[in-house]
Amino acid sequence: MYSSVQTITIDEDNPKYVTDGKCIFTGENNKTLVTLVPTFRGEFVVPSFVQDIYEGCFRSCHVTSIVFHDNVVSIGAWAFAATDLTSLQFPQKITVVKNDMFRNCPNLLYVNLSSKTTIIETRAFKGSSNMVSLEFPPTLETIGEGAFADCQKLVIDLSKNENIGCPKVCLAQT
Repeated sequence: MYSSVQTITIDEDNPKYVTDGKCIFTGENNKTLVTLVPTFRGEFVVPSFVQDIYEGCFRSCHVTSIVFHDNVVSIGAWAFAATDLTSLQFPQKITVVKNDMFRNCPNLLYVNLSSKTTIIETRAFKGSSNMVSLEFPPTLETIGEGAFADCQKLVIDLSKNENIGCPKVCLAQT
């Protein structure tokens, strides 16, 4: 079914969506990346015209790494859930790690957050059981409930974060 799609075709007269065969784009100047074919494997380079990554964009894709450019300003919830990512370098303009963004990414070892990150939302890394490294920038203020649930190998160091707000259950089950 959908998980075996290798090429996307959209009528060229479609006023809302366009494709390059492997991705769907929408919005003014195609600035929003909606999805990537789930059969894509390897490294994906986000096109330079993309500013927004849609909710669930890469979900369940076999992508192992993603290269962002400096113009990406938003990444939606569930964007990388259940992917084959091993690591990720956040674009510098991203300030919020949305809910369930990296949920169930068993190959994920580390993430480099933006130096401007202020919030890690609910269940952001839940089930990324092999993640071992995540450096928290001093700008981080809030960690959502269950953000690191089932991340048994992750060592958390908040010593650089003087203004952190963390519900008592944010680290539960780590």
